[in-house]
Amino acid sequence: MKTKNHWYIATLIMQSKHDGEAIDAWTREEQIHLLRAPDADTAYKKAMDLGKKQEHSYNNVYDETVNWMFLGLEDLDELDGQIHDGVEIRYRFFRHKDPISLVSSKQELFIHRGFDKREIKENRIISEGLPFDDE
Repeated sequence: MKTKNHWYIATLIMQSKHDGEAIDAWTREEQIHLLRAPDADTAYKKAMDLGKKQEHSYNNVYDETVNWMFLGLEDLDELDGQIHDGVEIRYRFFRHKDPISLVSSKQELFIHRGFDKREIKENRIISEGLPFDDE
């Protein structure tokens, strides 16, 4: 008998560190992945393996070594129901003093900008001194 696979949503927390950078300046990243597994324990193992595979190093435009480290899972949840067009995969409640400021125009969405989103995000944080989420 074939085992039925379920869909899971894994939220990975990554952190980068540049050479000589203070701990409070480290960049954090939340990655949300869709996984298929027969049970929660297998999904957990797959999510942890995926996080480890996301770790990498490279030299940035300032010739500094950037190390991306997997810190762990923020959450792992089973997706209710079947995958179909428009299915809700995740939601969260949060507080923000100006939620309309979080809304982007169509042209501002990464899918329409034609750039690598990781490169854009890191370069904006470095060059514009953008605040981190915890500031």
